[in-house]
Amino acid sequence: MNTENSFQAEIDKNPMEYNIFHFASKELSHSAFWAWILRCSDARDPYLAGPRRIADRLIKEIKATPPKSPITVTREFPIKIGKTGGRLDVCVEVEVKGKKEIVIVIENKVKAIPYEKQIQDYRQAVGEKAVIALISTSFDEDMKGRMPCFHLGVAELLEIIRPDKDSHPFLKDYFLWLQNE
Repeated sequence: MNTENSFQAEIDKNPMEYNIFHFASKELSHSAFWAWILRCSDARDPYLAGPRRIADRLIKEIKATPPKSPITVTREFPIKIGKTGGRLDVCVEVEVKGKKEIVIVIENKVKAIPYEKQIQDYRQAVGEKAVIALISTSFDEDMKGRMPCFHLGVAELLEIIRPDKDSHPFLKDYFLWLQNE
């Protein structure tokens, strides 16, 4: 039997066993994936066309203004909150008049319940112009209505990815992994 066909048969039999997102913490996987997607928002390489279209749909879904190139995407972005400080899971910055400005913030909540104060602290730290979006696999519809930011659950994320899930191996893996959340 051809080795390539044998490996493909093994993947087809148990796709999660070989899924890259299976090997990292859930929060790290979400942060890394969405940081990569947002970074692809200004990519011109045809290989990244699917991720770029997903970035466009995400940006539209959270009602953000598409960031002007070049952009900087950072994970674990440090911010000042009170005496201790904090960090943003994913942060998109653009340069405006020679100064970096935060335009999109993604906060992941995988197992923890989000709390309104955290989002308010982020708003104070990043300013009113930035769009804050909460990606969560752990809260119910009632909680979503009380959060002072955009919120995306598993169903919304799957719909954003679905049209391009087969255009890149990472997209296919994330989509499959997310379906198993």
